[in-house]
Amino acid sequence: MTKLSKGTVLELDQHKWTVVGPLPGSDPGGFGTVYLVVDAGGREGVAKLVEKSPNARREQLMSASIKAEAYRNVVPVFDQGEHNNSWVIVMQRGSTSLQGYLGRHKPPLSLSDSLSILRDVADALSDINGDIVHRDLKPANILRVDNAWCLTDFGISRYADAATATDTNKGYFTYPYGAPEQWQLQHATAATDVYAFGVVGYVLVSGMLPFPGPLAADFRQQHLHETPPPLTSGTRRLRDLIMECLMKAPEARPTPAAIVERLKKIAEEPTVPGFAKLAEVNAEDIRARAEALREESIEQESLARHERLHHSAAELFAPIGNELLESINDNAPSVEIVTGPAAQGKLLLAQFRGAQLGLDLPKLSRPSDLPFTVISESVITLSLPSAERSGWRGRSHSLWYCDAHEEGRFAWYELAFMEMALRGYRPPNEPYAQSANAAQGVFSPGIIGMQLGWPVEEIDRSDLSEFLGRWLDWFADATAGRLQRPNMMPEKPTGGTWRR
Repeated sequence: MTKLSKGTVLELDQHKWTVVGPLPGSDPGGFGTVYLVVDAGGREGVAKLVEKSPNARREQLMSASIKAEAYRNVVPVFDQGEHNNSWVIVMQRGSTSLQGYLGRHKPPLSLSDSLSILRDVADALSDINGDIVHRDLKPANILRVDNAWCLTDFGISRYADAATATDTNKGYFTYPYGAPEQWQLQHATAATDVYAFGVVGYVLVSGMLPFPGPLAADFRQQHLHETPPPLTSGTRRLRDLIMECLMKAPEARPTPAAIVERLKKIAEEPTVPGFAKLAEVNAEDIRARAEALREESIEQESLARHERLHHSAAELFAPIGNELLESINDNAPSVEIVTGPAAQGKLLLAQFRGAQLGLDLPKLSRPSDLPFTVISESVITLSLPSAERSGWRGRSHSLWYCDAHEEGRFAWYELAFMEMALRGYRPPNEPYAQSANAAQGVFSPGIIGMQLGWPVEEIDRSDLSEFLGRWLDWFADATAGRLQRPNMMPEKPTGGTWRR
């Protein structure tokens, strides 16, 4: 962005403004440049220049600030327009920002000082009532104007989102103040500003951020999944209010209107024994709800991650089915192959002389206590034309998309299970497939009736000849009546093949 020199004239929609110089001690918040300007009548203003972007419109920047100034405790907009490659907003100059104030008066602040700030900000949020969402509320965007603490820079975050994002999976906000829904790239609401209000309150009362970061990944983990240290200063009512504002779920946070009402009595400590006892019960409930919401946030994040990985697993699985289909068609055109809805949950079903070879569509795995994470599951099954005299009907293997060998490195693995000899039971399919949830005991210490009958082996997707060749060999033997139950189980050594 071009820097403006002293004396530069900005011709905007309503007035001409002359640049006095950069605003001393200003914080552009990482987006835009701030200058002190005066109009022809000597009126001072603060001009914020925001570089134009082809991805963002002027209305995204201007309209929110102009609309917001109709409410209490919002910094008025004097003028707007453009200069060269920048959009320009001229606002009333504040005597200080809250960020500057906190730099001179190190928090924690006194109770009266903290309440003065919080009440002014809450009044603004209550008046606006979600009609406009700030989305980047922080001390740098709270200015002292006409003896009140006022909000400024409405629209900056929305414009920055459009200007800096190359897709819809990015967002612009200040990490220490970002609500969980912003980290999850969800829609921002009035509750998003309430969360940032809670962070500001936490800083005023404790002198520290509830979540210290310092890196983006740290802030994300903390805002989504961790609980801030309990507050020890301020009144109990104030501590409870701040912690409720920091609830992970937006709907669990108080509304701005409720915050205004609670702030009216927030300086008072309950003196009646029954009141104090009830307040303590309320505080315990807040802590319990915060912990429950934290655990729920972790679970939701895990489920969302699993669903994303499952989508990838299905894409990686498709070539296995395609190559199996091509191998059968190329080598045995007489084999009947069923696909689509007629296959009833299978990617394909090959049938010849009564024998069947089926490959199931991958499905999302249920949570389990395995020593590794299973995302998706499939089964490959070979069925004989008719059962042997022993009752053996064929074999099936599990196909799991998991990180069995190295944490975080997911791939498709093949494995199968068998019954322990001491049980004296031989299942009709041997070895047989099993779901990850049902098989978790196999990978834990202790004796159960089931054990590995085929090792946990990664399927080499770059060369499927071993995997497909083995199953097609068994399929050919089954169609010719030569396939027999394995005479030794497990068929291959199964120890030490998964991450513990």
